[in-house]
Amino acid sequence: MTHTKNNSSTTSEQSELADALENMKRNFAKLEEDAAKLLHGAMDVGRHGAGAAKEVAGSAAEQIGEQARNLRDRGAKVVGGIEDSIEEHPLMSVAIAFAAGYAIAKMFRRK
Repeated sequence: MTHTKNNSSTTSEQSELADALENMKRNFAKLEEDAAKLLHGAMDVGRHGAGAAKEVAGSAAEQIGEQARNLRDRGAKVVGGIEDSIEEHPLMSVAIAFAAGYAIAKMFRRK
């Protein structure tokens, strides 16, 4: 019964970590999209005046910096969660790492 509960807990944690990773991927994609939009906006404004371009660029840099800090914080939380999961389930973590390494080795093995 305890084994099932641990597997359920590990599966739940893995699902949460996978969700957090997907969320981070979406955030990075959004950040990239926002940066491109801001860059294009800055270029358009630059055509109309250097002063306005500086203002937009400063604002864009602030927004990008804030998003980068938010993503860094989220990443730190995800890593912390992974570390906690590894500490709670060290044998399962080793088994997962071994299986992942084996699968990658199989994919790249020359025939």
